[in-house]
Formats: sequence, C-alpha cells, structure tokens
Amino acid sequence: MNASTHELHVPTYARPVLVQATEPHPGLHVYPTPDEIADPGDTYVWRLGHHSGHVIAKFEQRTQAEDAARALGRVADWTRPAAGIRSDVDPEDVFDALGEFPCLFITDQAS
Repeated sequence: MNASTHELHVPTYARPVLVQATEPHPGLHVYPTPDEIADPGDTYVWRLGHHSGHVIAKFEQRTQAEDAARALGRVADWTRPAAGIRSDVDPEDVFDALGEFPCLFITDQAS
C-alpha cells in the first residue's frame, strides 16, 4: 500500500502536522503518531483517522489499524466531510465496528 502526505487536525498544536499515511479504505488514513504529538511511553503508536485530519482511534500495530479501517468502511461513506458524518452516523456504530480491535477510541470535536 502506497503512502501519501496527509495533514492532521491537532487542536492543541499551532502548526500543521504532516504525516505519511496509507488509505486502506477510501477516506480513512492510517499513519504513525508523529513525534510532535506523541506521548512518551505510549504503546498505541498507530492512528486511524478521517481524511479531514481528525483522528478516530489509535492502535499498537499498523495491521490492526488497517483492518479496523476496512471494518469501519461498512459504517459510513468516509469520503464525505467530517461534519456530515458526525451528523448522520451514530458514534455507537463506530464504537461497535472498532470493538473487535484492541484500540483506544478517540473523540474530538469538529471545528
């Protein structure tokens, strides 16, 4: 799977944060946690995020994040804007789709 540059939405960081991300499902990106926002000692170093830059969950292994992205593909059309998905998709459906994967579910508010 080829990686491309992706800009993250990080409310607590003043500058844009760029990562090399893969897209295992249209609209969903998997990437390593960038050094700028990494927590020391955190073992959940792989992130699954929306193409808008908002993070959904973090994982210990890249393959877990990629498999979770494919499972989430059944929940919504992730190529849509984040605000539309937030208004149309029940967060419980996202949580349920991620439930079979060892991950930390991340919530943030769309701007």
